[in-house]
Amino acid sequence: MVEISIDVAPMRRALRLLGRAVEPRNTIPVLGYMKVDAFNSGMKISTTDLNMEITVSVEAQWTGAKKPFLVPYKAARSFFDAVPVDGMATMKYTAPDRLELACGQIELRIQLLCVAEDYPHMTSQNLNGTSISEPDLYRHLKSLRHCIEKENTRYYLNGVFVTTHPETGKMRTVSTDGHRLGIYDTDNVPPSGFTGIIPTPAVDVLLATLRPDGNALVMFEGNRETERPFLNVEIGDVRIKAKLIDGTFPDYTRDLPKLDQTACNRVNLTAGGILGPLRMALEIGGERSIATKINLPAAKAELRTFGQDCAISFPVEITSDAGSADHIGFNGRYLMDQARATPTFQIMFDHAGDPGLIRCEDPNAQYVLMPMRV
Repeated sequence: MVEISIDVAPMRRALRLLGRAVEPRNTIPVLGYMKVDAFNSGMKISTTDLNMEITVSVEAQWTGAKKPFLVPYKAARSFFDAVPVDGMATMKYTAPDRLELACGQIELRIQLLCVAEDYPHMTSQNLNGTSISEPDLYRHLKSLRHCIEKENTRYYLNGVFVTTHPETGKMRTVSTDGHRLGIYDTDNVPPSGFTGIIPTPAVDVLLATLRPDGNALVMFEGNRETERPFLNVEIGDVRIKAKLIDGTFPDYTRDLPKLDQTACNRVNLTAGGILGPLRMALEIGGERSIATKINLPAAKAELRTFGQDCAISFPVEITSDAGSADHIGFNGRYLMDQARATPTFQIMFDHAGDPGLIRCEDPNAQYVLMPMRV
């Protein structure tokens, strides 16, 4: 018999993260289970969907043989959500197909359908590695998350592209959905020879794990010489393994506008100034697109929702009108996403049909937003 004693609070936190690698519905029963292994002074718990594996180490006390076993994820999540957060729970593996969870007067008995040997571990070998600070990796991913393609028609855009700066050779990340483009540069050096597209689910797991003010060094490993590009990230007690998107990211450099930044139009926008009017336009127009026309002579932006006989306007700050155009249009939803990602930003452009180059307070970030006919 195996018996494990564990605090409820850290188990709840671990299960929230582990659930990101468990599909709500699957045709392979073992993918609905999490694997429990003895590890140093506690245990490590793993879940996988075959494309990503999350492993979390948690302090626990073992009694009996330290052999691995499987636990149904949904049952464990429901149990630990139901018991007091400050309680102490026990897991008893009494037979090859019997598991008991208990906390105070609450008990849960489970008949297991899968054994530990059935669990499909993801293996990684011959990975080239480097370390990157926790805040740096967080900024790379947080700054670009809103530019990732949401549809699955172009699968190679469903993630963040890790590459190098064409001139400095330092780490660069890129994401785009075809309408907007985000680029983030730092002085870190990526693993030797490594380029790859981190899929959106792995990006979201990393953002849920990383701390913007953390001080940990993250081991960032990858290799394109293996059968499929692979990522292996270790953040404190969490290890994330993920298959990268096996595709070719488009040449994003062709979309960078050739702009004379000393003689162009410049418009300053803030989240406080544009989010309110944009939310109002969404409530009025529902799911329809929001056309946002920036009128330079009037120093204001005009919002119009298709199919509605109303218009909303608000002032904007024009810091330069040296460009050829006196107005430009953008999709309001994209401006809203940009404001949430970068609360203060500046749009630079010359002609009304040119893409807008966006700069924010972070000098390492730059964005490109395609215009909209208004």
